Amino acid sequence: MDRPEERELRKMVEAAGAIVMIEGPRRIGKTSLARKTIRGGKLIEANLYGAKSSEQCEAIIVSAIEEYVGRSLAVESSVQGSGTLFGFGGSIAAKRIEGRDLMRQAFVALCRKAEDANEVPVLLIDEAQTFLEVKEGLDFAKRLRTQLQRSLHSMTAVFAGSNSSTLSKLHSKSSSPFYKQLEILRLGPLPRDGFYKWIGKRLSRHSLSLEREAFEATAEFCRDVCGDIQRVLNALYRRAESGATISLDDAEKAISWIADGLREDALPILNSMTQNQLALYLFLSVRDRSGSTVPTFGKIAQEAMGGLPGGTISKAMEGLARLGLVSYWDGRVYPDNPFLETMLIRANENAASKIAASLLRHLKP
Repeated sequence: MDRPEERELRKMVEAAGAIVMIEGPRRIGKTSLARKTIRGGKLIEANLYGAKSSEQCEAIIVSAIEEYVGRSLAVESSVQGSGTLFGFGGSIAAKRIEGRDLMRQAFVALCRKAEDANEVPVLLIDEAQTFLEVKEGLDFAKRLRTQLQRSLHSMTAVFAGSNSSTLSKLHSKSSSPFYKQLEILRLGPLPRDGFYKWIGKRLSRHSLSLEREAFEATAEFCRDVCGDIQRVLNALYRRAESGATISLDDAEKAISWIADGLREDALPILNSMTQNQLALYLFLSVRDRSGSTVPTFGKIAQEAMGGLPGGTISKAMEGLARLGLVSYWDGRVYPDNPFLETMLIRANENAASKIAASLLRHLKP
C-alpha cells in the first residue's frame, strides 16, 4: 500500500546531506517504508537491535558499510595450522587490527564507493534508540555525528526507532550531538478505509475468501502491526482449504501465534505500569480511536479517568514518557504502541466503554 510518507521520505533522501529520523511504534512499518522507498542497492542497513555496548553498535554499523563497499577494513591475515615453511597446507585467519579508528575508515570507504558509483547511498540505522541506551552511548553519538558530518556530501542517513521518549532526546535536547540536525518523519497506523481496500486486494491475490468478521479482525490486526502483514497473510494461506471461506475462528487461530509473540513483548511493559498510568494510557487509546479532541488535562479528562487529580495525571504522563509509550507533536499527546492499546482496551472493555461514553457526552454537535 502506498503511504503518503513514502513520497515525503523519498524527497528527504534523494539528495545527499540529510539526516532523517523515522519515529513510530514497534512493527508499524518503519523498516519496510525505508526498504520500499530506497531501492537499487543504495540502502545500507545497520540494525542495532540487541546491541549491549557502544562497541557492538560500532561493529554493526562498520559491518553494514563493509558489505556495501565489498571489502573488509583494518584486517590482517595470518597462516594458522601445521603447514610447510611457506604456509602451504595451513589455514588463513583474519582479524581486526587493534587501535584503528574503524568507524572513520568505514565512512571514508563509503564515500569513495559512492563517488565511484555516482550514487547517493542511504545508511539506515535501525533501532537507533539503542545507542543512546547503552553505556557511553552519548560519546558514541558524538563520534557518529562527526563521521556523518564529514560524509554527508556523498550520502544520506536515516535513523529509525520506536522508543519515542529516548529518541526525542536525540533531537530536542541541547546537550544532544544531533540537536536541531534531524528531519523528523512520524509514522502512525495506516488510514482505515484505504487500508481495508488494500488488504482486501492482497487477500484476493492470495485467493483467500474471508467472512466479514474474519476480514475485519484480520485487517485491524494488520493495521496495528504493519511490519507483520506478510506473516499474517502466510499464516492465513496455510490454514485455507481450497475454495473454502475462512471463518472468524480460523482467522483468529491463524494470527494467534504472531499475537502471542507481540503479547510477550507487551506484558513486561504492562506489568511495569502503575494503575494511574494504565488508566491514562487507556484514556489516550480510547480518545485517539474515537477521534475525540478532548484535551489530556482538564475536568473532562479527569472525569473520564475516574476522577484522577491533575497532578496525578501529570506524574502518570511522565512515567509513560519514560517508558517510551507516548509521543508529543502538534501540541497533543498520542499513545505510541497500537498493539499495546488493543490489548489494554480488550482487557478492560468495561472501563474503555465508560471512557468512550464520557467522551461522547462532550462531543460537539
